[in-house]
Amino acid sequence: MENNDQLLSAPGFRPSIDAIQEFKILTGVFPAEYGRNSGSQVIVTTRAGTNALHGSVFEFLRNQVTDAKNYFTPPNAAIPSFKQNQFGATLGGPIIRNKTFFFGSYEGTRSTQQITAVTTVPTPQMVAGDFSGIPTVVSDPLTGQAFPGNKIPANRLDPIGQALAGFYPTPTFATAAGKAPSNNYVFNQPQVDKLNLGSLRIDHTFSTKDTVNGSYNDFEDSQLTQNNTVCGSRVIP
Repeated sequence: MENNDQLLSAPGFRPSIDAIQEFKILTGVFPAEYGRNSGSQVIVTTRAGTNALHGSVFEFLRNQVTDAKNYFTPPNAAIPSFKQNQFGATLGGPIIRNKTFFFGSYEGTRSTQQITAVTTVPTPQMVAGDFSGIPTVVSDPLTGQAFPGNKIPANRLDPIGQALAGFYPTPTFATAAGKAPSNNYVFNQPQVDKLNLGSLRIDHTFSTKDTVNGSYNDFEDSQLTQNNTVCGSRVIP
């Protein structure tokens, strides 16, 4: 059975680290059983059960208390919230001693965080129709002539446009005189990740020369990444 994501050129299922027995990297010319991609191949062998019952349990925690503040977070702002739990367990042992063995693993990830993002919003002066602080000339669409002082008269402002412009937040960074606003607003957008990864392997030995094994793997990854941009933004990892 093939375990490759053709779109990403990556494995479709990645076993939990505690379920890996060994791995090796192939380079150069591969045997026909590996084929397709050039460069290198990563071969992963999962763990099998033995006559002794054995297992493991792990938990890995990260949060905003132990992380540094993002460079683009304003000095007086709190560190964006972040909490990640990565946990799991493995168990392996005999079904029929010296003949049939099992090995199962589970790994879960629960991550909730706020990602610092930078975007561009109009200044309060621009929302009010005053574009005198930017180099771009604002022209009257009716006459094609520039508005005096680069300011749109109050009686020419459309009430619907003003209402829509009112949804823009106030910039968190000042815009230099004579410059158009750029990356002047920092905000946090939520990102939620819920992953469940499980596998079960069964091995049976017929003789010292003949063995067979089969595995069942389940991978579920639910992610929520919101794009709260208003004029286009870039996410700061």
